[in-house]
Amino acid sequence: NAYGKLFGMLLGLGAWATLPAVIGGYIGNPWRAQPWIEDAMAQGSAQGRWPGTGLVVETGRGSGYAFDELPVVGEWGRRPLEL
Repeated sequence: NAYGKLFGMLLGLGAWATLPAVIGGYIGNPWRAQPWIEDAMAQGSAQGRWPGTGLVVETGRGSGYAFDELPVVGEWGRRPLEL
């Protein structure tokens, strides 16, 4: 039964770290930085894996990572919807 499996997952009966990781991807995490995300996004942008250069922006301080420019959450370790 699919609903039974979903209910079990929400109770944490499966892999215990899956649901917190998914939720953290949506709402972000100000206390835990994951520098590999920024490195992977910059590498993918440099290799042309997606169109445009939206990950690297020109600011008054030079070029920088676009997610750093977000208000409030730009200084978080992992920003909401960064991946």
